[in-house]
Amino acid sequence: MTAARQPFATAGVPDASVVSETFISPDIEMDLGAPTATGPFEVKLRASCIVAEWTAKHGTLLDLAEANGIVAPSHCRAGLCGTCRTTVHSGDTESLTGAATHDATILTCCSAPLGPVELDL
Repeated sequence: MTAARQPFATAGVPDASVVSETFISPDIEMDLGAPTATGPFEVKLRASCIVAEWTAKHGTLLDLAEANGIVAPSHCRAGLCGTCRTTVHSGDTESLTGAATHDATILTCCSAPLGPVELDL
């Protein structure tokens, strides 16, 4: 997929304008790295009007949202499909798989906060 996206980047097409999907076998497990920061951090889930406290034991931001009753879109849980992408309104996060976004969004299935954050969930 990286090679397929490269001509668009070379032509100056913004990464957010290129849509792609990658699928993996459900038998393949992706190892999430350990979060750099362990918390506790306040996580505001703006659309749901929920404020939750995240610590490393909660896992990813998707795990935290689900633990607080939010049914958030997700499929691969490995940072490949992009279904769980959401906007970060404030704060910093890190990817636990190396999956990167190039705008103000993150993949919640493989992201953890580096401090207080506000998400559009």
